[in-house]
Amino acid sequence: MARTRSRPGSSGLAAKLDYLSIAGILLAFAAVVGGNLLEGGHTASLVQLTAFVIVFGGTLGAILVQTPLPVFLLALKRLKWVFLPPSQGGQESLKAIVGWSRVVRKDGLLGLQKVADKETEAFTRKGLELLVDGSEPDVIRKILELEIDSAETRGYGAARVYEAMGGYSPTIGIIGAVMLSDSGDSMDRATELEKGVSEDVRSIGEAIDSDDINHLKQAVEGGLSQLTHRVTTYIATEKENFEKTQEKVELLNSKLLRMEDEARDLRGQIKDKQDLAIKDPLTGVYNRFGFDERIDEEFARHERMHSPLSLVFVDCNKFKKINDTFGHKAGDTVLLKVAETLSNRARTSDIVARYGGDEFVVILPDTPIDGAQRFAEDASRIILEAGFNNNGKPLDVSISCTTAIPVAVSTGS
Repeated sequence: MARTRSRPGSSGLAAKLDYLSIAGILLAFAAVVGGNLLEGGHTASLVQLTAFVIVFGGTLGAILVQTPLPVFLLALKRLKWVFLPPSQGGQESLKAIVGWSRVVRKDGLLGLQKVADKETEAFTRKGLELLVDGSEPDVIRKILELEIDSAETRGYGAARVYEAMGGYSPTIGIIGAVMLSDSGDSMDRATELEKGVSEDVRSIGEAIDSDDINHLKQAVEGGLSQLTHRVTTYIATEKENFEKTQEKVELLNSKLLRMEDEARDLRGQIKDKQDLAIKDPLTGVYNRFGFDERIDEEFARHERMHSPLSLVFVDCNKFKKINDTFGHKAGDTVLLKVAETLSNRARTSDIVARYGGDEFVVILPDTPIDGAQRFAEDASRIILEAGFNNNGKPLDVSISCTTAIPVAVSTGS
């Protein structure tokens, strides 16, 4: 079955109110209130602040523990989709594509730069910028598919927040009900015990006022026996209820543990998908979008901490000739070895990215320009001495490096 996919960021299109969702919520409320009234209950009994605090606070706390902050915030933003689901906007997209085609026929691909600058939707703007950059169609398709996969993964993560809420709420509700029920029953038993003890004490007090020693003796013995029986019964009942409560709590704990395991698996899947979106599938280093994300982070830290920050731009020399002469497999081997060399030379805090084709960029936090120059010299020397070959035939592989210091401009970093 073909997989139907929609572009991310389509929520900017006009959305129509989902009346079915409103009807479903109203029906659910009507069923709860109606069922309560049919059982002879009162509407006021459905509104209990203690129960609300336990269920809402417990569920929210459990969700915050298991969910990364960006996913939780995205889930809050998507909450409006229950009533205002985003439109797919097929006709609008077709009109936009026709308009782009006219621009290209008139001004060439570079004419799309002005269109991209005015585009507010990130996904569409990214695709237009790739066209302007002259990227191959297969590369553009792969990059945009990764972007869609990433958006879908984020969307699934946000949806699982509400799915997890649906799992946690009944469980925590049961815990709250057990707590409130056991607390209420225990208070009733304590009140009954207090009343019984008071009656026994009063009987003994009345007997003390009597002059009959035998009657006093019988009253004291009977009162103490009754008092002992009441206390023993109370303790036994409390112990039995405590054991039952423990069993319920253990059962609920096991359910919570299973849900935590599922949440851990989900976080792992989300991380894998996120890595897929920002990592180059061939070399395993960051791709262009991963670089854009990390350079923003490092540049912000550089400005905040006033720490040095340098870049090394790396080009593989004669790469096209190697591809044309020995085939793409040999070219892939060169890219893999260059990425491996840069990664091995880099520190843990350094970021290596494949910016496109045979171009790499290395972000060097806390490194002045002379440190970047040493990195470039070492990397160039290691590549030259590596002795590349293709099935025993030597390959002329070298790299050219340029060092730079990023600066802030009016449009960004």
